[in-house]
Amino acid sequence: MPKWVIEESILYPREKIEINYKGPDPFQLYKKMDSSFLQATLEVGGTAIWERDFRWSADSDPHNFYIRIMVNKGFDRFTEAYYEIIFEGAQPSDPKKEGNVRVAIGGSMRTSFEFSTGFQQTPIYKALVWLYFKIFYSKVRRKYFKIAEEDIYKLVRAVRSWIGAPEVV
Repeated sequence: MPKWVIEESILYPREKIEINYKGPDPFQLYKKMDSSFLQATLEVGGTAIWERDFRWSADSDPHNFYIRIMVNKGFDRFTEAYYEIIFEGAQPSDPKKEGNVRVAIGGSMRTSFEFSTGFQQTPIYKALVWLYFKIFYSKVRRKYFKIAEEDIYKLVRAVRSWIGAPEVV
């Protein structure tokens, strides 16, 4: 079925915010950012959070890991935000030894208008949708965009506080 899709990075012009940590027990950052933390911080349900990748190298010391978490936050029937959190690093067998982790946090916002019926595929209907978007919905979408951007900054502030880094204004 035809549809119009507008998708853009929430943190444009950059894709993600990266935080690098070198110190004891770097895997703790992933443990702290569990489902209940993400639900409370991003105000989403448990089904909106999933681990896209979980890779753990058990045959080496330090253990290399790569974890990718996705979160889907719907705003209304047209717009939703996708947040992506990546943990990549090395965890020593002894958590007191020094390891490292790179945390990358980013996301994109997607707005889509579906044209599933015959009437919705007519040029007149598409013109009305375009006018609706230009006159009314673009302002609403900008508000959603600001909310999504603030959500990402909440996650960044949480990670920075967990590692003891000063807050960046």
